[in-house]
Amino acid sequence: MSFNTDQQIIEASNSVRNMWQSIPSTAVILGSGLGSFEKEIIVNSRISTSEIPHHPAIAVQSHAGTLIHGSLENRDKKVDVLLVSGRAHFYEHGSITAPTFQIRLLQSLGVRTVFISNAAGGVNTNFRPGMLMLITDYLDLTTNRLTELIDLDEVKPEHIRAYSHHPKYVVHPNLRKVILDQAAKLGIPLAEGTYCWLNGPSYETAAEIRMLGKMGADAVGMSTVPELYLGSVFGMEVVGISVISNLGTGLSDSKLTHSEVMDNAKTIEKEFASLIKNSILAVS
Repeated sequence: MSFNTDQQIIEASNSVRNMWQSIPSTAVILGSGLGSFEKEIIVNSRISTSEIPHHPAIAVQSHAGTLIHGSLENRDKKVDVLLVSGRAHFYEHGSITAPTFQIRLLQSLGVRTVFISNAAGGVNTNFRPGMLMLITDYLDLTTNRLTELIDLDEVKPEHIRAYSHHPKYVVHPNLRKVILDQAAKLGIPLAEGTYCWLNGPSYETAAEIRMLGKMGADAVGMSTVPELYLGSVFGMEVVGISVISNLGTGLSDSKLTHSEVMDNAKTIEKEFASLIKNSILAVS
């Protein structure tokens, strides 16, 4: 696939390989307020994204900007894992190459399975802050055209789940089953729903939230869709989980701030960490 052999990605991938002798086949991309998942792993090494050639700058508060090589363990097994702590957003750079860089890098490194997370605003009126949502579909209401990033003549049709009318296309069937089973086993409430991607960086107005609800969105945010889409196109096993960190404008009496997003993300971080850890161990 020509898009995936871009010289900048090759140079970035070679740089990481030069620092790490082996690359885990499973990765976790951590969104706002979820960096504490690092406590779940035994850290072997870490790389600042600023050390990786061509990696877009990460400046959002709470996004560390590190790649971490480590392992997860329980009594029965040990699994190597790569953590991507923090991501670049479209609104930070004004270019779609920024939010797609990391998934392209992971694919180039040979990563096969990616757990993608974010902090999202609740649009579904049944949602409450501090709950988890497994992403089963998405709405792309940005000005970006992700299909322009790939050579469709070189893509296997079975990989383009976004246009195959598969009801669970953004969730690899095995990953979905594992996550739902682990949530039930751990007693962690887990909703399923549609995630809407908007450019940002401003939060939505109350009217926009009402519109998104009528369009079928359950949660809204400023990331994740590029990673889900390209990961799927590349034939990777991808899954997305949103932490509902706040209710959309107009659905609560509080003023929406980044601090509220962070505080509410922390209320669910232990359950989130437990769910991801046990799901990775179960699927590996």
